[in-house]
Parts: sequence; C-alpha cells; structure tokens
Amino acid sequence: MHGDEPNNFNSVGNFFMSRFEHSGEPGDIDQATKAYTRAVDLASDVHHDRPGFLSNLASALTMRFKHSRDVRILDEAIVLHRSAVEVSDATHEGFAGFLTNYAAALLMRFDILGDFSDIEDAVTINCYSVALIADGSPEKPDHLINLANSLQRRFQQRGLPSDIEDAIALNQHALELTLETDSSKRGLYVNLANSFYDRFQCFGRLGDIESSVAACRRAVAITPDDDPERPHHLNSLGIALHSRFRHLGQLSDIDGAIAAIRDAVAFTGDDHVNKSGYLSNLGVFLNARFERLGELLDIEDAVTANVCSVALTPVGHPYKPDRLANLGVSLHVRFERLHVLGDMEDAIVIDTYALFLTPDGHPEKPGRLINLGNALEGRFELNPKQRDDIDDAIALKRCTANLIPDSHPHKHSCLYNLSISLLSRFQHFIESDDIEEAILTARRAVELTPEGHPSKPARLTSLASAYLAHLTPLTAESDFSHSFDAFRDAADAQGPPSVRIRAALASIRLCSMNPTLVQPRHNVLGMHSRVLDLIPQVVWLGHSISRRYLELQEIGDAVSAAAAAAISAGDIHRALEWLEEGKAIVWSQVQDLRSPLDELNVAHPRLAERLSAIAAELEHAGGTQGRHLSLERSEQLLRTEDERQAQRHRAAASEYEDIITAIRKLEGFESFLCPRKVSELARAAAAGPVAIIQAHETRCDALILFREGFITHVPLPRLTYDAAEAMRKQLIAVLRQTGLRTRGDVLGALAQSAHFNDINNVLSALWIWVVHPVIRAVEQRGKLPHVTWCASGPLAFLPFHAAGDYRSKSRVSAFEFVVSSYTPTLSSLLQPHPPSNPTHRSGVLIVSQPDTPGCSSLPGADAELDVVARHFQHGSILHSAHATVSTVLREMERHAYVHLACHGAQHESDPLQSAFILHDGRLVLSQLMAKSMRGANLELAVLSACQTATGDAALPDEAIHLAASMRAIGYRSVVATMWSIWDDDAPAIANAFYANLNILRDEARTAGDETSSVVAYALHDAVRSLREKVGEKNLLRWIPFVYFGV
Repeated sequence: MHGDEPNNFNSVGNFFMSRFEHSGEPGDIDQATKAYTRAVDLASDVHHDRPGFLSNLASALTMRFKHSRDVRILDEAIVLHRSAVEVSDATHEGFAGFLTNYAAALLMRFDILGDFSDIEDAVTINCYSVALIADGSPEKPDHLINLANSLQRRFQQRGLPSDIEDAIALNQHALELTLETDSSKRGLYVNLANSFYDRFQCFGRLGDIESSVAACRRAVAITPDDDPERPHHLNSLGIALHSRFRHLGQLSDIDGAIAAIRDAVAFTGDDHVNKSGYLSNLGVFLNARFERLGELLDIEDAVTANVCSVALTPVGHPYKPDRLANLGVSLHVRFERLHVLGDMEDAIVIDTYALFLTPDGHPEKPGRLINLGNALEGRFELNPKQRDDIDDAIALKRCTANLIPDSHPHKHSCLYNLSISLLSRFQHFIESDDIEEAILTARRAVELTPEGHPSKPARLTSLASAYLAHLTPLTAESDFSHSFDAFRDAADAQGPPSVRIRAALASIRLCSMNPTLVQPRHNVLGMHSRVLDLIPQVVWLGHSISRRYLELQEIGDAVSAAAAAAISAGDIHRALEWLEEGKAIVWSQVQDLRSPLDELNVAHPRLAERLSAIAAELEHAGGTQGRHLSLERSEQLLRTEDERQAQRHRAAASEYEDIITAIRKLEGFESFLCPRKVSELARAAAAGPVAIIQAHETRCDALILFREGFITHVPLPRLTYDAAEAMRKQLIAVLRQTGLRTRGDVLGALAQSAHFNDINNVLSALWIWVVHPVIRAVEQRGKLPHVTWCASGPLAFLPFHAAGDYRSKSRVSAFEFVVSSYTPTLSSLLQPHPPSNPTHRSGVLIVSQPDTPGCSSLPGADAELDVVARHFQHGSILHSAHATVSTVLREMERHAYVHLACHGAQHESDPLQSAFILHDGRLVLSQLMAKSMRGANLELAVLSACQTATGDAALPDEAIHLAASMRAIGYRSVVATMWSIWDDDAPAIANAFYANLNILRDEARTAGDETSSVVAYALHDAVRSLREKVGEKNLLRWIPFVYFGV
C-alpha cells in the first residue's frame, strides 16, 4: 500500500463499513474494524486526520456492539470517541460530528447499564455541538435533534418539565429549518411526535397526544411505501393512536394503531433490529382492543406476537424486560378469558423475570410491580388457601402506589389495582382493615381519574363494590347509598359499554337484595332504563352476528327484569315498550337496516343515499364470522385482509350511528328508528289482540294489546318462572325420547302415545296458568277471535295454540276458543309502506327433496309437490338434484310464494347454522339473515320441514329459527313447525291449507276485509282436519304446525 497509508486504510474501512450497511454481513464489519484500527495505529499523534480515524473506529465498534451486545466493546468505543474529541478542537471540521457520535454512544450505554451520568454527559456534549453550528448550516437540524433526544431521555428518567419543554422546542426549530423537499423532514416529524407523546404520558394534556398523532400522520403521509424508514414511522403512529385510545376510548384509534403496526411488521424482516419491537407493540395494541371488544382472536394474536417478540430479542438487550412484561400481561389476560392454568403460571414466571431485569428508579418499575401483583392475585383466586399470593400482590401494589406521585397520570390505575386486591383479600379473610383501606384507595382512584377517561366506569365500579362489601346492619343506609351512587355514576360515565351495563345491572341487584333501603331518589326504573339504552351499544352493529348473540347471553334476563319492575310500579305502557325494545334485538337491527327511507329521501336525499349505502354494507359485514383459529398463528399476524374487513365493519357501524344521530336532529325526524311507543305498536293488533306473555323470577304477567291502543294487564299468579322452565324441559324431554328429530321418523310418531300424559300435563298447566286467563280477557262473540302470542323466556318454546286438557272427562282446548298466531315482536307485525318501485313477483316456487343425499328419504315430498301444484296456476318446481342452495335462493326472489318440502334442522350449539337441507348442502339461517327481498307482494312461505320454528334455548327471546329468518326476508306470512313432522301428514296439511286459503281469501275480498288473518284461519282449519284424521290425543302429530305473520 503506497501514499498516505493511514488514509488508505481508512478508505478501506469506509468501503467495508458501507458494504456492511447494505449487506449486514458480520465479516464486513470485522474487516472495517481491522482497517480502521490499522489507520489509527499508523497515524501519528499530530496527524490531521487522526481524530477522524479514532471516530470511525469507534463507530465500527459501536456497530459491532449492536450485533454482539458485548458491553465491553461499547466501553472501548466510548473511550475512542472521547479520544477523538480530546485530540481535536472546535476548529476541526469534523469536531461537531465527533461530539455527536460520542453522545450517541453514551446514551446507548445508558440503555444497558442505567448509569445516569451517561445521560448527563450526553446532554452536555450535545449542547456543546449545537452551540458550534451556525443557524444557517444545513447540519444544524441534526444537532438540534440530537440535543432534543438526549433531553427527552433525561426527562424520561427524572421527569423535569423543563427538559421536555426544551426538547419540543428544539424539535420544532429543527423542522422549521428543514425544507419540505428534504427527505429528513419525515424523521423530524416523528421526533417531534415522540416528544409530544412523552409530555402527554407525564402530564396527560390532551393537546399533546393530538399533536403527536398529527405529526406521525404527516410523517407517514410524506414517506414513500418503499422507504426503509416507513415501518419506523408507522410504529410511531401506532404508539400515538394507542395512547389516545387509552385516554379517549375511541375504537377508530385502536383499529388505526393495529393497522399501522401490522403494516410495520409486514414490511420488516425477522433479521431487522426493530422487528421485535414492532411485534411487541402489536401485542400491546391487540391486548388493548381485546379488553375493549372481547374478541378472542385478538388476545390469541397478542400472545403470539409477544412470544415472537421475546424470541427475537437477545439476552442482554435493553428492551428485553419490556418484551417480557408485555408477554406476561397478555398471558394473564388470556388466562382470565380461557382459564388455562398454564397461562397464569407462565405469567408469574415471566413477570418475575421482567421485574428482576428492571433496575430501581427505572420509569417502568411501577408497571412491572403491578403486573406481577395482578398475576399473583389471579393465582390466589384459583386457590384462596394460598394466602401468600394475595399478601405478596398487595405488598407489590402498595410499593407501586408509594413510588408514583399523585400528579402522575398512571397513579389512578395503581390505586385501582391496589383496591381490587384489598377487596379480594377482605372477601376471603374478612379483615376490617382491608375493606377500610380498599374504600379509601378506590375513592382516591376515582378522584384522580379524569372525567371522560375510559377507565372511569371501572374505577367507580370498584368503589361501589367496596362499599357493598362493607355493608353491615350498622352501616347499611350509608354504604347502600354510596354503593348505589357509584354504580349509577359508573353506568352514566363515558367508557366501555360492557363495563357500564354491568354497573347498571349491579345497581339493580343491589336494590333487589336490599328493598327496605331503597328510596325514591334511587330511581330503580331509571337504572332499568339505562340498561335498555346500553344494550344496543353492547350488542353492537359493529360486531358479527354470532358475537352479538354471545353478548345477549351475558345480558341474561335484564329486559324481563325491567318489564317486571315496570309492571310492579304500575307502568304498563313502559313495560310493554321495554319488552318490545329488548326482544329479538338482532332481528330488529336487521330490519332497521332494511327500513324504507322514502320520507327521508324526499326531505334529505343525500343523507338518505348515504344511510342506505352504509346500511347495505353493514348487512353484508354483520354476517361474517371473522377469522378462524385453524390458521397458523404466526401467519395470522401478517394476514391483514380479515383485519381490514373487521375494521371497516366497525367504522361503518360508527358512521351509521353518526348518521342516525344527525337525522334525529332534523325537524320531523326526531324519532327516526327510535324504539316504538305503544301508540305506534297498537297497529300490530289490527288483525286481533296480541298477548305478550312475560315470565320473571319476581312475577309473571300477560299484557294484551288491542287495536285501539289500550292494554289489558292480566296477572298470572299461578305461573312462576321455574314452572315455565319446567314445562319447557318436560316438552323437550318428550321430543328427545320419542325421537322426533327429522321429518318422516315413523318410529318417533308411533312412540308418542306412551308420552300422552307427559305432554298433556304441560298443555293442561299452560291452559290453567296462562291461556285460559288470556282468553277470558279477549273473549268475543261471533267467529273465533284471532290471538297472536308473543312470549318470552322459556314460554317462547310452548304451544299456546294447543293448551288444554285432552283427557276424556275434562277435555278443554284453546283450539276451540281462538285462532292462534305467533310473533317474536310486535314490530314484526307492522308492515312497512310499500316501496316506491316494488319488484314484481308472482306464482309459487315449490322445492321438493324426496331423496336428499345423506338424509332419510321423504316419499311424501313428491305427493306434497303434486298437491301444492294443483292449487296454483303459475309457478316453478325445483325437484331433487335441481334444488341446490344457489338455485333456491335465486328462484325465491322471482316468486311471491315458496313451499319447501325437505329436511330441516335446528342446530343446537350454533343456531345460526340451522338449515334447510337441500340436494347439494345446507341453506343455513345466517345466509337467510343476509338476504333481503324487499317488495310489496312477497306473500307466503310454507316451511314443510322439521324444527323450523324451534328457536335456541340459550336465547329464547331472539327467535333464532328459520321461520323468523323468512319473516325478516320480507314474507308477510310463514307457516312453520315447532318440531319434526310425520312425512304422511305434510301432503294432507298442504292440501287442506291451500284449499282453505283460497276460499277464505275470496270471502275476505268480497267482504272488503283487509285486516283478516286468512292464513292463520286457513292453517287452523287444516290442522283441525289433521287432528280429526289422526286423533286428537295424537298430540305430537298435529300440534307442531304454527303460523307467524300478519
């Protein structure tokens, strides 16, 4: 090597360093280090470039440290950086750069060793470098940013407000000095965003997090998709949105955070130094959304993301404790949902290790103490005999509360966690000091939680629970009032609807358990009203339909309890309105999405157009069931299409609600899609009275609505909720024992006679306790009155039309007194105005499946086809192989009538999978729910299949059965079956029914009677014919045929 050898070796080092930055090959950085070392060795102490050689060697060693994590290499690099500074001065052209590199290495060592003097030195050095650079220099922004970062790091450790104020000012100044066309401006926006974020984290000023989000959005917007820094900017945006979600609770923020971080993960290779951090943040964000929405797949993905993050983070990495802590939290949260003991044990081990790795004085130390305390408390709840766990949990949480000043934005969270643990220990060991401290701690947590913070309802609920636990005869009045007030305030506060509704329900239970302490000011009916208001927010349009049904199971009998309370208070109108508002909620949501918008379209066409478009989108989105756990978990983290669909669904639901709110502010539309009042519901009784049957543990009643709008209240004192449930169970038991599970089950039919007494006992009790009192209230002269039964709870499964005693001596039957129909809600009987441009439909579609693959044969289906065809002049027939799912759905849209002669089944574990069984598969209920065939002449669907009106035992008030789905599609009338029918009975019923229907329709037209329920009367007479044919005591053969409709 010739010429200036030190410079030549330095050039070789630069070559290998440059190649390493592109290739990442460890051999390149080793070669660079050797070359730089040779340059330093050959350069004399007075060589002009010696400071640069020292700095380059230090930088190469620093790069080696990043890959080896050997702190000794970093120490050597810092010594070299210091030497570079010491052998040069401010007149050297590279002096400012030497200072900058020196400060950066000191900050890096602080991350490893936590020696605060390294930060102090870094701040001093960066101040010096900023002072050396003139304001007009293009290097000035970089030095301002370096100083801002070191001040920000010092602020994170010491919390001095002046540090973060100066950091923000420096970042803003750097931005001002940088041209918009300069690519470095993207990173400057992120730096400014991070400084705003840190100030928000410390002081909780909403404007700071808004500024942070805005700066991050700007950075992402001006960064090309292929820029290697884009994942970093997306990560910063995700962090800011997540923080704002934690403060304001807006779902769009957490959805945005997850979308941003998923993109960051997707664009980053596993070997990238930042990949583990992005995965860890993804886990944190998914965990936060799970806590809000409760979607199981979110917490599963959170655990997976955190496991991957920990695996990619080497031992000794400064963020290893953070990664471990996030994994521990997600395991604990998953344990609370799935109760897998291994998750809890793993969480304790991981939280303990994360705490061990976190030095005293570290800003994350309090959070680590809380995490371990929560995990120990979770294990204690599993095994309360292990008192050490709850004692340790409380000790850890007390320590945390003492470490954090009241001014810290997370202090209320620490106190809340401590109060929960104290309450738990009191409930197990009844030590008065614990409950006193729990109340004081919970009260202070409430005081420190800002108004509007999404955690406020949880804080108030904790305080209410502590007062409730403290309630004794001596403190009853005071504790009761404090507990009620806190529950009420929790229900009224801004925050997750699921937390708020639990608080409202808890206040109601509190009053029912302590009736002597209830005063008028407590307004129990008001709390019931709050529950009704919150149900649509919990059973949210933004969830899938299956998820909404799960939420309804959690709500339980809340609606029935509200109605019972209103009846007891003498408010019959409110009771009926509440029952209507709280029944068949999902069907009501579907119907609202399909509501005609003619009046709105005339007055506000653009608003109507937008609402119609969003409603159509929600109809499609609501039927999706989400991702499935069968996918590879690691793959799911990068599969963004399902995530985008779910986020778009939630966004559409929020937009729909915003549009509805805006419409209700318009003159003349104040009650647009609001729950209906009795004055409007009275139209449901146009064809005859509607008997709403309500059963609750506190009382049972019938509310009979007449067309004039008045309500007759019929108390049912002999009926109890337990008795109603017993009748339901007895009927189901008989159906199982007789084997009536599929159409054509002859053995089941023959076995019925052995169970006559069991069935008769149910029907007799139903007559005495419910039907006879109702009939007395609606009795009228002339033709048989038409009564529509609208029952709730276990009563929804019972055949009111067949109530009676069929023993020879005491024979009596509702069949002889009324013509019966059924409806899940009053609203479903209210026919909307015909659309302005109805689709013309005519004739009948007959679907016949005598030999469905995989099912028993139905020879009666062919006979039924011939019978039905004789009663219609026009129509189409789909027989056997022609009756495919897609063909049937398509042809249904072309006909006003449909007659299905096939197998049907109510799915017991997932009612949305209840189905008509066709030649090539199942036409399931969820498909029908998504179908809308709006039109003025969609007349009649006859479901000559089994179990088409059975419903789901877990959600009896939701009418999750095939008959309800056909009504929701738009059919005015539906004939269905409560259980399996005998194959030979179907043709007989069909023949008599259609013959009666044609006669009765002609009579109604002649008489000009548009309200006559001719379909109900036609079915009534057809069933009478079958009953006479098979014998009245053959109950299970003639009872199942029922009518739903107008």
